[in-house]
This record gives sequence, C-alpha cells and structure tokens, in this order.
Amino acid sequence: MTATILESTNAFDVGRMLTNPPRPSSPLVLVADDHEDSRTIARLVLETAGWRVIEARTGPETLRLVHEERPDALLLDIVMPGLNGWEVARQLRADASCKSTVIIALTALAGSYDREQSFAAGCEDLLTKPVHPRTLVATLRQHVGEPLT
Repeated sequence: MTATILESTNAFDVGRMLTNPPRPSSPLVLVADDHEDSRTIARLVLETAGWRVIEARTGPETLRLVHEERPDALLLDIVMPGLNGWEVARQLRADASCKSTVIIALTALAGSYDREQSFAAGCEDLLTKPVHPRTLVATLRQHVGEPLT
C-alpha cells in the first residue's frame, strides 16, 4: 500500500511544501489513523496541497484533539485502538460544538456494511485505502474548500 501511494505523489510538488508552507489561516485537517505510514503520507499530500495537518493515533486522542484544536475536517480511520472510528464519529455528532467538523472515513474496509455504518455514524464521505492523492485532495476541496497557499 505505501509504495502505491508514494509512487502516486509525483503529481504534487513536494518541494513546494518546504518553500511555501501552509498559511496559519488555512483549514486544519486532523488525520486519525493508528498506522504511522498512513498518517505520514496523508500529511505529506495535504500539506503539499496547502492544508495544515495534525495527527492522532487512537480514538480517544482523536476526540481530545477535535475538542482542543477544532479542525475543519477529520480524516478518520475506522479500525483504531481505544474507540473505533464509528464510535468517534457518533460521539462527535452528539456534541453540538462539533457539528460543523467534516468527517471523512478513510479506511481499508470496503464493504457495503462498512459504508452504511460510516454514514450512519455521521461521516459525510468515505474514501477507501489506498486512496490516490488527487482523490484525497479533491474530496477535501469538495467538503472544506480550497486551502490558502
């Protein structure tokens, strides 16, 4: 999976991130995934496209960071330690202060049951891993808008 995604990143100007980092006013995206490689790749793609990114490894850490940092969007893995992504999404949707946070499930679970559960839990969209960087960026643009670069 990692090699496939990394090979696809040639469509992005990785050097741009180093010379033109995301502005402090760019939308903030929380990437919640227990796999470090997945978080790193998502961060690279999103920061290169102009978004600010923070990361979480567990369900409880995700809830804490959503409340502390108030991200504009959450890329949420479903299978995580502590609380699964569906439970995280349900808890966030039950909290009035988190209603505006866009939740996009980003998971290797690809069945119709998994899709139904993701939407029932409150996710606005679902992307299946491995996701092409252009698809990831396009989906965030659709839900959050353009990053400020």
